[in-house]
Amino acid sequence: MQMTDATKHLTVTDEGHEVSVALGAAPAGRLVFANGSAALRLRADAELGEMAHARFTGTPPKVTLDAETLTFRYPRISRPLEWRSRRADVTLTTSVPWDVDFRSGAAAAEVDLSWVELLGLRFGGGASEVTVLLPPPVGTVPISIGGGASQVTLRRPPEVPVRLQIRGGASKLVFDEQTLGAVGGRTQLQSDGFREVPDRYEITIGGGASKLTVGVV
Repeated sequence: MQMTDATKHLTVTDEGHEVSVALGAAPAGRLVFANGSAALRLRADAELGEMAHARFTGTPPKVTLDAETLTFRYPRISRPLEWRSRRADVTLTTSVPWDVDFRSGAAAAEVDLSWVELLGLRFGGGASEVTVLLPPPVGTVPISIGGGASQVTLRRPPEVPVRLQIRGGASKLVFDEQTLGAVGGRTQLQSDGFREVPDRYEITIGGGASKLTVGVV
């Protein structure tokens, strides 16, 4: 089988538990967890000598690299409580911008993207116990969180405005230190100055969110 250019940049060792992507693989990166992730630590490192590096504990996901898209897909759980042994530690380079996509949500995730140029961030339905530190945006950066999210915290630099749109109601909502409790139906909130500046966040939340915090660092 002929090896593609993308595959040449991908190295998988230790029976899938160690993954690295060489610098120069693409001018931008896209990180995808195709069927979600649990117990994840995701961060960026300016000193990383690779485009991305990942270390997994427990049953590792299958990994593919297609152009700029690095995809992790966990196998179906075959043993009771197998998910408890799974851990993921992923580090991204800051030398290229990134788009990050958790297609089926995430649980117990610490996501620190403070030092990257973020193109977009998505969590599928059911994200829970997720904390995200956001970088200064370049342009209007979209963030999407699917329905049923619980205990999700998004924090951004103090000078960055944000617009929050909730579709279908939410409970125990905190927006920029305002405790709003429950909101029903479609709701839109925004920071002062949102319309006046080009660099900002546009956050969309699906219905049924609970214990959601959007604030500053």
